[in-house]
Amino acid sequence: MKDSEKGINKKGINNKMNGLRRIMGRVSKIASGKEGLHFMGSFSKIVPVSLMSLIVFGFSGATESRELLEEVTELRSLTVESWDQDYSNQGWGWRLSTDQDDAQEKEGKYNPKKSSVRAYREVKLLEGGKVNYSGEQSNPQAKILGIKFTFNFSGNHLVYLSPPVADRYTSEKYLGYIDEAALLVGVKRPSCFQDKNRSFDAEGGSQAIQCIRGVRLPGQVQHLMIWVLSRNYDYTLEALLENSQGKTASVKFGDLDFLGWRQLAVRIPKNLEQESTDAALGGAGLILKRLQLRRKPYAKSGKVHLFFDDLKILTNIKRKGYPGRSVVFDKADCEELNKENELIGGSKENSGAWSKIDCSKVR
Repeated sequence: MKDSEKGINKKGINNKMNGLRRIMGRVSKIASGKEGLHFMGSFSKIVPVSLMSLIVFGFSGATESRELLEEVTELRSLTVESWDQDYSNQGWGWRLSTDQDDAQEKEGKYNPKKSSVRAYREVKLLEGGKVNYSGEQSNPQAKILGIKFTFNFSGNHLVYLSPPVADRYTSEKYLGYIDEAALLVGVKRPSCFQDKNRSFDAEGGSQAIQCIRGVRLPGQVQHLMIWVLSRNYDYTLEALLENSQGKTASVKFGDLDFLGWRQLAVRIPKNLEQESTDAALGGAGLILKRLQLRRKPYAKSGKVHLFFDDLKILTNIKRKGYPGRSVVFDKADCEELNKENELIGGSKENSGAWSKIDCSKVR
């Protein structure tokens, strides 16, 4: 081929490419509604009709989906329990118990201060936040959880810290079969919530349910973190987790043989499946059932004083904002949405979509 012919062919190819770029620019305008379809006759000479339809309607469909559904994926550090608010309404915050408590103590009305021949335990919320090395408090208006206990006999004892019986730490799980007792005349299934209006079926239906209690951990949790003030004790801090299938796992924060405040962290095992319970909100796939302290065999006898603050998670949140999110069916639906939103918090990108819903106006 002669050099002059090569130059002509190259020039022709460039002209066609420039023409295609102009057409694609006009396709984008059609997709956004800024231009009509009057030029499609010339466009069809270059691009087949089937491909032309795919480009135009594919672009327009993508634009529409972006307008209707805004998906945000974030790796975030969230505080799931600060102990700044007393949900027990009695000054003790969380329940403290030991493996030496008898059955009556476990099932009856909770006593935050209990002494027996075998052990002594006490729990309460204390004013003031964490204190750093300079003696300054992180937040003087905050609260921390304090516990005191001792065992009168040696052994590998366990100490448990669990949330109180309160709606904040309660969820209902439907089991997929009929509760035979609820079919009896005049018998109503009890609600898991103190406020019965928060139940999915406030009238007490026949569907069997399981009451789940614990701290909800939203998203795909990677790490669990907590601040602990210790005085060099021979104890190990652990957390008991449960997923939506009912599988439990105990994860170890570490030993408490240190002085002062320290943030302890533990990685969530990958074999513990975390299935989101809410496709729209990226809800809780894990529940923290309790914290537990394990006494080492060689631990010295004597009283133990420990303090806790800021239970946090590092989690991958996948959230979807959509028009109509504030439309709710009843108070139970409204409270559930607000609970999820409180856990995951808002973001700058979706500050409007994730604002709190006013449930007082919901019937």
